[in-house]
Amino acid sequence: MDIRRQYNCEPFCWAVTLVEMLIVIVALAIVASVMVPMAANAESTRLVGAARLMVIDIEFAQHQSISRPDDPCLLRIDQKNNRYWIARASDLDTPIIDPVSLEPLVGHFGAGRGAEFSGVSIAGYSLDGDTELRFDGVGIPDQSADASIDLTDGVGSMRISIAASSGEVTAAFRSD
Repeated sequence: MDIRRQYNCEPFCWAVTLVEMLIVIVALAIVASVMVPMAANAESTRLVGAARLMVIDIEFAQHQSISRPDDPCLLRIDQKNNRYWIARASDLDTPIIDPVSLEPLVGHFGAGRGAEFSGVSIAGYSLDGDTELRFDGVGIPDQSADASIDLTDGVGSMRISIAASSGEVTAAFRSD
């Protein structure tokens, strides 16, 4: 007897074996195991991105202070408005111009350069009792102790630390 007639699959007979189904299920499970954590970490990705932006801006201020020791740069924090800017010591209220975008060098989480970091906020800072982090002609901060700036996204928090003795800038998750 012809098998095609027995199962009524003229002219072709399509079937999926158990092994093929298992391979597809395993492949889908692998894709899901990769995608779910990525979606869950979207908040922390914004927090890390915001911290990186601020670290880059602090290091830029250091480099600008070294290149122009006669008029060094500083970072000013406006926590109430959730922003900061890099300015020259000669004009504290005017942000310097970003040489790439040709826009004022202002970090505002949720707007402008920081638009993609909405939900991130400046939770606090320790800058020797003021809102400024100044650098001298060799890039060392004017702090008597290590300075810190805390960022949060409501779920996690990161601390940006600036070493008083060397000016080294680091960022790490906080485990309050």
